[in-house]
Amino acid sequence: MSLMRRREMMAGQEQEENVIYIDAGFLEQGTSTAFSDPTYNQQYKNAWSSTCISADAGDVIHCDFVGASYNQRTRMYLSDGSYDSFDVVFDLTVSKTGYIRFMDIQGAGTLNGVIVNRIDGNVDIYKVIDRR
Repeated sequence: MSLMRRREMMAGQEQEENVIYIDAGFLEQGTSTAFSDPTYNQQYKNAWSSTCISADAGDVIHCDFVGASYNQRTRMYLSDGSYDSFDVVFDLTVSKTGYIRFMDIQGAGTLNGVIVNRIDGNVDIYKVIDRR
């Protein structure tokens, strides 16, 4: 493999590093791990849920929602995978280390992007890809 091709592949991998995927389905409140797939629920047939991102206590997360409403949720899972809480706040200061997922229980809003101001001073910008 040529050096140029290898560099192109590495650049492509770097671009996909900070990606959040949106999938159809609703994560039931009893879900016990951040890595569970969304489940279909007739009551929330248009719902969507995102893949998770890691978050440390003190990180500040800004969600760019279009059509934001009380139907959107930011859901927190602890590092051991247990469900902790959800919030309707779109600028969230994380209180515990774990994983964050984004949801819309009616499927009406759109997540355009997420910016995480890390406690260590770094800033992570996440691109959103809708797989529904």
